[in-house]
Amino acid sequence: MHTIDLRTMLLLASVTAAGCYSGDTSSAVADTDDAMSSGETLGESGTDDGGSDTGEDSLDDTLDPGRVTLRRLNATEYRNTLRDLFFGLDTDPTAAFPPDPKALGFDNVADVLTLSPVQFTLYERATDDLLLAALEGPANAEVSAQLIPCDTDDDACMRDTVETFAERAWRRPLTEDEIQTLLAEVDFALAEGSTAPQAVAAAFKRALLSVHFLFRVELDEEPTSDQAHLVGDFELASRLSYFIWSSMPDDKLFELAADGSLRDVAVIEAQVRRMLDDPRAAALQTNFAGQWLRTRGIEALTKEPSEFPDFDAALAADLATETSTFVGTFFTEDRPLTELLTAEETYINDRLAQHYGIDVSLTESFEWVSLQDTKRKGLLTQAGLMAMLASIGAPFSATR
Repeated sequence: MHTIDLRTMLLLASVTAAGCYSGDTSSAVADTDDAMSSGETLGESGTDDGGSDTGEDSLDDTLDPGRVTLRRLNATEYRNTLRDLFFGLDTDPTAAFPPDPKALGFDNVADVLTLSPVQFTLYERATDDLLLAALEGPANAEVSAQLIPCDTDDDACMRDTVETFAERAWRRPLTEDEIQTLLAEVDFALAEGSTAPQAVAAAFKRALLSVHFLFRVELDEEPTSDQAHLVGDFELASRLSYFIWSSMPDDKLFELAADGSLRDVAVIEAQVRRMLDDPRAAALQTNFAGQWLRTRGIEALTKEPSEFPDFDAALAADLATETSTFVGTFFTEDRPLTELLTAEETYINDRLAQHYGIDVSLTESFEWVSLQDTKRKGLLTQAGLMAMLASIGAPFSATR
């Protein structure tokens, strides 16, 4: 019987879904294992039959990768992107944001992530506060020095500073017209009596309130084509980074996108493995797995005290730790995915041992404990998930 670990599944998903809108080259990764070992690029058919280099002859007529919808960054992606864009600035601009709408259990579905006037106002306030903290906050001098690394009284420095920031914010190179639009903000601010750093902040604000930052925009060079074709290099970098990190691409992904090598399937494999080993990959566990398995939010659970007198905030926190740590091992270790349902060990402390009725000597510290000789196995019997699938006052067998 073949088993597959979650890390491999994520790798295959990243490679096979990385690249097309609706073209002639997306069938390139039909045989992913062969492509990985042969050094093919996205768009190559892997055969040499004298046909067209575009691979059109091998295209399945029914191939339809679907449409791409302009998608707003959800609160998690927005927060993480600002953290990385501002070089680790410790801030949570989404604290006052309303919850993102969900569809099919997920909060990153483009069709429901609309932008209301109220939401845009919140973005504007968050941007003002963020720029004030990053550029003028005494505790963030190092961040400010990275954002403005030269003397902005010099025109060349001003242009380079604005262009570099906007390229990272918009996750792609800028056109000359876009650069001039941002520099016009600088000129206007200076004409109004602003200092050079304040003028830079005005251009930064324009970039951060642009659709190119607030949304994931994929610029299709063939928007009217009904043939599947590859996404651009920088769009591909963003697809990878927002899938695994829920954040913007890093310098390495930008570099690979710029030189075109990110289309190489072996390069994608190497980058996905690198990204999964990065601490930011915890977002994949929290956001994707947490919503897929319906475990996100266990720590915020409340229950009716008269029905569940032992359920309190401390127990909810312990249940969240158990489930998140257990699920996390499928991202950090080469565990067969079947063990998600059949694992005979779990991660508990003394309070959870008592809750489960497991006779083992533990402290408040969590340890891996065997579930042999118990009725529990895997995720489905963990109390955190069962509590999530119940109502506030009673079990709910239908959802379980």
